Amino acid sequence: MKNALFSVGLLLLSLTGSIAQAQTNSLPYSFTNNQLVTSIPTENLDKPQISELITEDGLREKQGLFYRTGVMLKPNIELNENSGKWIDNQDGTSSWFLQIKSDDAKAIGIYFDYFSLPQDGKLYVYNQDKTHIIGPYTSENSADKDLFATAPVLGNMVTIEYNGPSESISELKLTVNEVAYMYRNGGFGPKDAGEFGDSEACQVNANCPEGASWDAQRRSVVKIIVRDGSFAGLCSGAMINSTNNDCTPYVLTANHCGGGATSANFKQWIFYFNFETPGCTNPASATNLDDQTVTGCLKMSSSSDISDVIASDFLLVHLKNRPATSFNAFFAGWSRSTTASSSGVSIHHPAGDVKKISTYTTTLTNSGWSGSNTGKHWGVKWASTTSGFGVTEGGSSGSPIFDQIGRIVGDLSGGSSFCSNPSGQDVYGKFSYSWDQTGTTANRRLKDWLDKTNVNPTTLNGKEVSSCASTALPTVEFVADNTTPSVGQTVNLTNQSTGTAFGYEWSITPSTHTYVNGTSALSENPQVQFSSTFSYTVNLTVFNSSGYQVKTKTSYIKPHSVASIGEIDLQQPVLFPNPSVDGNFQILSGGNKMIEKVSITDLSGKIVYSWKGKNAQISINGLGLSKGVYLVKIGIGENTNTEKLIVY
Repeated sequence: MKNALFSVGLLLLSLTGSIAQAQTNSLPYSFTNNQLVTSIPTENLDKPQISELITEDGLREKQGLFYRTGVMLKPNIELNENSGKWIDNQDGTSSWFLQIKSDDAKAIGIYFDYFSLPQDGKLYVYNQDKTHIIGPYTSENSADKDLFATAPVLGNMVTIEYNGPSESISELKLTVNEVAYMYRNGGFGPKDAGEFGDSEACQVNANCPEGASWDAQRRSVVKIIVRDGSFAGLCSGAMINSTNNDCTPYVLTANHCGGGATSANFKQWIFYFNFETPGCTNPASATNLDDQTVTGCLKMSSSSDISDVIASDFLLVHLKNRPATSFNAFFAGWSRSTTASSSGVSIHHPAGDVKKISTYTTTLTNSGWSGSNTGKHWGVKWASTTSGFGVTEGGSSGSPIFDQIGRIVGDLSGGSSFCSNPSGQDVYGKFSYSWDQTGTTANRRLKDWLDKTNVNPTTLNGKEVSSCASTALPTVEFVADNTTPSVGQTVNLTNQSTGTAFGYEWSITPSTHTYVNGTSALSENPQVQFSSTFSYTVNLTVFNSSGYQVKTKTSYIKPHSVASIGEIDLQQPVLFPNPSVDGNFQILSGGNKMIEKVSITDLSGKIVYSWKGKNAQISINGLGLSKGVYLVKIGIGENTNTEKLIVY
């Protein structure tokens, strides 16, 4: 029963998943079967230097950096089949428990770098008083067996509970490498768990009368828990339509929200839909405000590769999955007109709070960040309305500003509006500038993604998710033509995926490699050279209008150095490596001579390969040789050497 595989580390657990997910009425087995579980092992983690972090945050926000709420802890924990506590349940299933605690945390999250659950298995995370429960996560959430993250759970101690059939425990594999320690509030959890209302008092709930005419736009706005290196934080963004009108799950936010995020970081971002109050006032008690989420995204394009708000400060990402129809999401329209809007609103999540609305009634102005680079941002000053004087705060960054027609014309960089200074100006990166003026390549513009059909419209209307046909996600596969190249040798990676594909993203670790011959990490079939003898893990992500799928091959490419065979007498031809694990090998001529012909036969005498030419070194790849012994005849000048090759 207890042969599940757990690995080193800890990260951020949530109620989202690799698929769009809404909270269900399902509860952990221990809740519904009067099962009293005692003596659960607890991993205690030292809390960070919170005062230092808060001091840094004051400086960061003046510099236009994202609203930081948490820091990643790297515990020295070895999780194995003896970790936590296993219990055999009366119905023949098994449950596993582990607690994680860190003093004074506002909330705790867990980030996996390998996440695989068995069929019929369920994983939950909840706080000590059981007022905040997220899950269940199922095998559908772990189809990629890839990076995974969950929403933070309130409190300084969380319990992880797994329930599943006893016979499938061997299929359970979780590798957790970090814990997110949330040291600031950020709207983590439902009202009855004591969480929302963190924004300033003047803010106006999006469902107040001011939002009555903006229902569709409100449904496009999302709250984002960002991951950028060692930190977590909060931003806002909006689903945005493209000229394909196919509900490709693009979200527009601010570049400074993820200027330093890696490809792996983006796959652990969490997007909340409909995190809002049902009416104008905060309800006395409400649950499941935070129960509609999608985890993971790909970076499509941005104004810069660093946290830079000087340009138009845009970031476009592609969600792991299209939001479920039940989320009732709206893909907002946009305008790239350079004519300033005369009125409109911004909808956002200040301090991670429930959705708020800010209103402007005077024409936007040409502006820039901190008064410089005028023309790349829209300047806005907010108006007092019936319900309050909506402004912006940390966590509002990346939120859309809509024109009087309801189309996105920019995304928030920051500014000087506060409840104590509501007349201060905020600045939004211009959509018109982000469209095609921040660079000349697809990774620096919006037009390449939002106008794949190249119809070049000035405006585009929005789209309801319910009106879009579903598209099957691609099935991802790839192959390398040489998995044991010499250092510096070019390896061809070939995509073999099936199904509709809009694009590709390759990720190779470690980073000691280079894309060559005009290819890149976004090429369908890139060419790569490796500069060390490490074992390289290759990851291919393929995306379309429904989301993306991932294929990972661990320790797939294993380069070798020719210098490492110095002990071999190179006065004669040499096969290397020999034996060969996959039938790929090199022929080195030795003695500075040139190889002129090669033939390979199996032991029955059948020729499986032949070559003529002139080279001192030849790579033999992709023959698909089965296990066995082969004879390799090497012609050098008038001489022919026969060498024995073993494939195993």
